[in-house]
Amino acid sequence: MLIYYSISLVMILSLFSTEKKYFKYLFYPVFLLFFIYFPFITGVNSARPDYIGYVEIFHSIPALFSPGFFSELRETNIELGYAIFTSIVKFFTNSATIFFILLCFFSFVFRFRAIENFVRKEDIILVLFAFLAHEFMRKDAIQIRNGIASAILLYSFVSLHKGNKMHFCIWVFVASMFHQVALIAMPLVVINNIILNNKTIRIMQLVLVLALIGTFLFSIHYIFSVLGNIGILPRRISIYIGSRFDIPMPIYHPVILRQIILCSLILLVKKELLLASGNTAFFLFKIYFISTLYYLIFLDFELLAGRFGALFNGVEVLFLLQIIYSDAVKQKKLMKLALFLLTCTTFIMNWITFSPVLSFEMTFQ
Repeated sequence: MLIYYSISLVMILSLFSTEKKYFKYLFYPVFLLFFIYFPFITGVNSARPDYIGYVEIFHSIPALFSPGFFSELRETNIELGYAIFTSIVKFFTNSATIFFILLCFFSFVFRFRAIENFVRKEDIILVLFAFLAHEFMRKDAIQIRNGIASAILLYSFVSLHKGNKMHFCIWVFVASMFHQVALIAMPLVVINNIILNNKTIRIMQLVLVLALIGTFLFSIHYIFSVLGNIGILPRRISIYIGSRFDIPMPIYHPVILRQIILCSLILLVKKELLLASGNTAFFLFKIYFISTLYYLIFLDFELLAGRFGALFNGVEVLFLLQIIYSDAVKQKKLMKLALFLLTCTTFIMNWITFSPVLSFEMTFQ
């Protein structure tokens, strides 16, 4: 419960932080919580799922420049970037706990650097709360490779937004060296070519409707099964066919339903808000829209739907704030309060339903 109580503190602070007169007093305490306290409690928590597995992986990877370093590194069944980062840490210490703390810390650094590029300073704490309320618990606190890969991807969007496609591709490649799923972000390199106008919004409306219909008519699981039978399905996917992970993701899943509702509201009901919000809001919304499509396309294969769709969760609160910043929104304080309450709802739902991180046990390895 320690993690939830800690996030609750940030929740309370974030409620006041959007006021500039309070922000200057709250920023540094939250900054210390974010970069020191949360990485620490994440690193020492041995009660989280996959802890033992990640400890075993840590000890199986050789230290940097140790005898037979490269041959042993090739034998590890883990992404190269994760293995190299592990080996660098092991050059200085053989403590898995310190490694987990450092990995979480660097994940937070990438996220923070991305966040400060997309929102106003006084809204940073609200965005950090949104991250802790959902992504942190489901990624950095458990799926640590997914956590660092998602953080690097979020930072890569800064380069893409500035039009630097080469830097974006490099960062996506770096993220994939911690989790290969990050490579699905590569198609985003073309989204700057999609300009904001009524025609684009009509096309996106059509795509969303077709995707929703397709979830009932189209089966990615069947395609994977056929590809698996003829032996051309990648092993990293084929090993899950017929396993306990081979289950569909319901369309009424809270995360999917929320993204469908938000996309539908913005595209079908309140498109004028998007048109008035400018390029940054539209840039972030395009990423969020593609995330929703990933969920819908892979809906009958929960493992992939969750990993592909959730990879871009971090942009949700960013594009909503960008819309609130627009001149089309008059009641900005009220809308920020609504966003805060929406994030609180997510946090409470995770507290009630997401049991893996409820437990906490401090261990130093």
